[in-house]
Amino acid sequence: MFKLQFALKLTLTTLLALGVLDQATAIAQTTAVVPESVSSHRALVQNDWSFWPSEQNRAPRRTHSGSSRTASCGGDNFISLVPQEQIGLSGQARPEVLLYVPVEVSRQAVFVLQSEARYYHEAPIDLPETAGIISMPLPEEMPDLTAGERYKWSIVLPCNTEVRPDSPVVSGWLETQTSFDEVISQSSPSLEQAARYRDNALWYDMIAMLAQLKIGHPDDDAIHQAWLSVLERHHLEDLSHQPILQ
Repeated sequence: MFKLQFALKLTLTTLLALGVLDQATAIAQTTAVVPESVSSHRALVQNDWSFWPSEQNRAPRRTHSGSSRTASCGGDNFISLVPQEQIGLSGQARPEVLLYVPVEVSRQAVFVLQSEARYYHEAPIDLPETAGIISMPLPEEMPDLTAGERYKWSIVLPCNTEVRPDSPVVSGWLETQTSFDEVISQSSPSLEQAARYRDNALWYDMIAMLAQLKIGHPDDDAIHQAWLSVLERHHLEDLSHQPILQ
């Protein structure tokens, strides 16, 4: 693993040029849509994992990897597992984000977090040497997220040991909420608990628990079908047979 040869203190100007951060006007104009009540989805059948509120918490855009790349940069299949065109919710102050890391990308990267309130933080992270889906916790040096605040997280890969305009970038939007204390369970992962997250539109908690269940029960057909249905609903079906790394 090579040593990073670029400055970890990326400037705001540089990140704007890379497309990691949006212009302030774009952030300020993000429309806040009041979440649909959970009661409106009571008719949801227990095994309908394709469900997801289509108009809830709409995000400015959904991004996979960077829009400008060369063959030397790699990262063509660097993909975030986020809800399509929506801001994913979590009932936890430190949610984990899931992403697919191909084998050809750099093993070291930068995790960037910014909020609509202009909070900004970055930290170096290590990526696995094996291709697969990983669950990435917030770096330890980043504080707990503020409930009700919208954040955009991004992971920037160096291109030829430095951050450049064609450096691959993967990102997603998230928001934590404190009104789901009774939904967040400290018990062992279960499909029933994942369904509770689903029914309350807590994307990050749901997808992380499904990933845990896939690791612990690789031959369970109900878990596999739930995982596949969620991915297909958000056009991530190409990742359905990728390994989930511990």
